Amino acid sequence: MKKVLALILSLAMVLCLIPAVATATGEGNPVTPQEEPTNLVEIKVLGTSDIHGQLFATDYTADAASSGTYRRGLTRLSTYVNEQRAAYDNVLLMDTGDLVQGTPLTYYYAFYQETVDDPAMKALRTMGYDIFVPGNHEFNYGMTILQRQLNYLTSAATETEAQVAVSCANYLADETNNDDTKDWATWNGYAPYIIKEYDGVKVAIMGIGNPNVAKWDVPANWDGIYFANPIETYLHYEAEMVAAADIIIIASHSGINSDEDSDYMERLIQQTNTIDLVYAGHEHFNKVTEIENSDGDIVPVVSPYTKCRAIGDTLLTYNTETGELTVDAKVVNTENLELDEALVEVLKPYETATWENYMNEVLGTADGAFSALNLGTAPSAFMDLINAVQIWGAYDNTGENTPDDPSDDRPAQLSISAPLTSGDATELIPEGEIKLGDMFRLYRYENWFYQITMSGKEVKTWLEFAATKIQTDANGNPTVSSGDLTYYDVIYGAGFSYVIDYTAEAGSRVISMTYFGSEVLDDDEFTVVINNYRYNGGGNYVAYLNENGCEFIANDEDRIIYSTQYDMMQGEDKGQARNLLADYIREQEVISPIITSTWRLVSNADFILSGEQGLEIDYEHDDDGYLLWDVRLSELPENTALTSLQFDLAWDNTELELVGYIAPVDNNRIISPEINTDKGEELTTASELYYAFGSEVGVLFPDDVVLTLMFKVKDAVADGTQMDIAISNFRLSIVEPIDGVMADVDMTNMQFATVDGYITAQNVDKSQLQALYNADSALYNSATITDDLGTVEDGTMILSTAEGIIDANALAAALAVLNDPTATQAEVDAAYAALLAAFIAPHEHSVDTTLLELAIAYALEFMDSAEFDKCSDELQKEWEDALAAALAVLADPDKTQNECTAAAELIYSLEKTGESAVVIVFAGITLLAVLGLGYSVRRRFN
Repeated sequence: MKKVLALILSLAMVLCLIPAVATATGEGNPVTPQEEPTNLVEIKVLGTSDIHGQLFATDYTADAASSGTYRRGLTRLSTYVNEQRAAYDNVLLMDTGDLVQGTPLTYYYAFYQETVDDPAMKALRTMGYDIFVPGNHEFNYGMTILQRQLNYLTSAATETEAQVAVSCANYLADETNNDDTKDWATWNGYAPYIIKEYDGVKVAIMGIGNPNVAKWDVPANWDGIYFANPIETYLHYEAEMVAAADIIIIASHSGINSDEDSDYMERLIQQTNTIDLVYAGHEHFNKVTEIENSDGDIVPVVSPYTKCRAIGDTLLTYNTETGELTVDAKVVNTENLELDEALVEVLKPYETATWENYMNEVLGTADGAFSALNLGTAPSAFMDLINAVQIWGAYDNTGENTPDDPSDDRPAQLSISAPLTSGDATELIPEGEIKLGDMFRLYRYENWFYQITMSGKEVKTWLEFAATKIQTDANGNPTVSSGDLTYYDVIYGAGFSYVIDYTAEAGSRVISMTYFGSEVLDDDEFTVVINNYRYNGGGNYVAYLNENGCEFIANDEDRIIYSTQYDMMQGEDKGQARNLLADYIREQEVISPIITSTWRLVSNADFILSGEQGLEIDYEHDDDGYLLWDVRLSELPENTALTSLQFDLAWDNTELELVGYIAPVDNNRIISPEINTDKGEELTTASELYYAFGSEVGVLFPDDVVLTLMFKVKDAVADGTQMDIAISNFRLSIVEPIDGVMADVDMTNMQFATVDGYITAQNVDKSQLQALYNADSALYNSATITDDLGTVEDGTMILSTAEGIIDANALAAALAVLNDPTATQAEVDAAYAALLAAFIAPHEHSVDTTLLELAIAYALEFMDSAEFDKCSDELQKEWEDALAAALAVLADPDKTQNECTAAAELIYSLEKTGESAVVIVFAGITLLAVLGLGYSVRRRFN
């Protein structure tokens, strides 16, 4: 046999004139065929694939109010099927797999409603499908669930439901079939092909399943099946199908050619000349592909997209006299069609129960929003949450699932995951209640996880492939496209950090990868959590590893420590990604958007100085104090300008709290708050610190750069405690030298030098100085120049404004004292006096503030005395309030004489103990003399 594939030219002409996907009008039937000669038989072949649970027209990332309004769903696609049945007498309807997995509706009924007819199978029976080919994802839920579903699908027809045949010819019974011998007995006895007859024309439809299921699922999920080669399978049945049928159609969940272990249809067509039409799923293609068979004739392969967005539509016209066959194939868009209300009525009870009994369950709350911004270019709280959940769930934490193997009773060190989102939303998890239905929006796939072993080289190479997804925008900034985010992996783990230079040559972009402060070596070994899709080679990470010096076998059982499918097989699917996330939130009750990852992206101006310096000290004081550690970078390149400096730090206990560090900028030593965590927050035992010098053009430094790290030592540390600290991986962001040309920077001679020191804490009160600084600084920053700018004899700059005359240098001096942890109380008081004298209001010459200034000095002196400590809490509060009020009056440019007098009298009216007021007033007069000097200098500018 072989019919001539006539009029194939018409198909080619159609494909040239319109896109591969033809759009349905949604307005009714196609043109009714005109009367044809009686020897021509028309057969309309309709096919769906990769529906992935999209039965009802619902977007499950939205809320329940939008149920049934989504633009795609089987309830819309069914309308097109009804139209074709009204137009043609002979209609063949097929589905080529991955029907169930993918939405809450099908998931809920698969796992939690085992006594209820499965909604996906009911939909196929209600619509009158002729044949179903199980996809690889049908096996995800385990053999018990799949067998229950298929038993219902193939059960006897009823008044409202058709019996649907199941065919997967290459799925054989493993009792009698193996690589060496085969009797071709099929799994469950399903027919390798079925014969349908239309007006005397016989059509053979063979189902081909994906042979790669054994690599993608745990053995228990495909128990009893031997997966035969699709080409070998077809050749075994080819002769008998040619003898039995006029037309041969392949319905396959093995795709065209994306994966040589999975997708066989191109090779099958090229090696045969008896196949007339192929419908192929799995790859989610949305087109008709023309492939030449062994005779050079064209065989169309119809790929009907996914999620009910399209349907395959082929008109076969067979001449019963000549055996000639015309094949006119296309893919039709079925989005936005009118709903098939009859199917809606059948599925509506399932949809309602899914929302009421499942999706709307409250799991916990988020005490802040988890942002979707900058996914892929910076650490995020959302990705840290996903990876933390993977580590939390991917081990035998009950000790029950694999009790004979204690090696899997420990969480992994690292976790690998991709954002799995476009990042278009501003909030992935909004603040407030979290419902179970939200899990389907946060994690789109029903993955499970493996805990495996990986070498340091493999982890680094994995990151190198992730780095290939990073691009630069028009401004040279790093970006990851929304389409790449699903394939852009980040790696997470306590103590693990890495730096990617996104401008470097591919394969050399990971310029640092550390674990608890030490650079990771190629032969280091880690335990890592990874999802099943990545582990079986999805996203091409495994292929990249093997192309770049690694030996990594996909689904290598020797690497596996634990699989969360062991949890799934307990009957409640606890090991599936979304359930792990839900269980984690239930256990935590409240989750917070905290970022703990320290990985980062840098540009080609960044260089790394690798190495490590340790410090051991014996703590000698049991009072609160500060530990200072000087780190010197020697032999910087000449005329080097730095824009930032980063380094990794690790210590052996949590008795230290990093509170800041002192860095040289313009030859000044300042306390820098630019730490990548909140100042004063207790850090973990390994952290990455970052300092920006505040200038895009960089800051020039002398030959040596000295940073002084400043730790607060906790009072729980006893005398003689030894602390071990390690610092490593200095990264200098270097911009062009002073001559304007980027120089090659030789880092080989740069070294660390460390000097340790200890200073005791100073019991000083800076509150009054801080309050005065805040008030004067606010005035200065908002000032508008109204007249002159002058300089007094000592070089101090004076700014005359509408609000008053302000000394900018005095403000800077006060800030330095505020930021100095070593400042004594005397230095703080002197800074306060200097700042007080550095401001004068325009109307001050008309108000006598002598008494008020004496009172302020009197209060300051008394509140710093031992006698003040003997006062009751209530009395101390009265002194503090009176002083604050006096300072406010003094700083007020519109103050009146009466306000000054009242504020002074309030201070003098307070009780005091012990000390002679005369002594205190004398000290105040002395301070006033200083104030008066500043007053006389500044009066010249009024």
